[in-house]
Amino acid sequence: MLPDFPKLKERLLIEHSAAFKRQTDSQMPIMSKVKSIPNHEGHCFSIERTDDVIERQEFVAMRIPIVISRQMSFPDTVDQIGQRMRDLSSNVAQQMESLFQTRFEETMKEVGNAVDMQGAPFTLEAFFDMMDRVDIDFDTFGMPEWPEIHPPAMREVLRQQIGRLSTESKLRERADSILKKKREDWRDRESRRRLVS
Repeated sequence: MLPDFPKLKERLLIEHSAAFKRQTDSQMPIMSKVKSIPNHEGHCFSIERTDDVIERQEFVAMRIPIVISRQMSFPDTVDQIGQRMRDLSSNVAQQMESLFQTRFEETMKEVGNAVDMQGAPFTLEAFFDMMDRVDIDFDTFGMPEWPEIHPPAMREVLRQQIGRLSTESKLRERADSILKKKREDWRDRESRRRLVS
């Protein structure tokens, strides 16, 4: 009977799991920023949205087979496992980002936060229409915590559009009005927030 090394296996599992998570996160620009909570059992979960709707969702299974030939030498096997882990992390990242995008779009349409540009170019007016529909939080100094823009290529377009604020007073007034309203809404949310005991 071959000896077993439970402590060594546990340490290797922790190290490989952490490396796999780093590899996967590096390929997920959105999902890597989302806080995750491990669930060790069950088949579904529920969330309470900001509009007080409690939503129940089934877990989504992701299965990716890993096959390694018994005919390979040890060094080749180690190399192949490393490559398979890289492929696996890439595949998982792609599936998770795709799932997030699908669920995000479904939820946006459901709650009425989606803005359809109908093929028109992105403008500051359209950005303000979007900001009217979402909650914005503020830090301890009262500065807005703006949503992150995706895809990143849109950030440059938005930066160019924001340059219009210096020359168009109506846009500045609308921006100030939106910010004032968002700050008031945030204060109301904070005052109604339930404390966890």
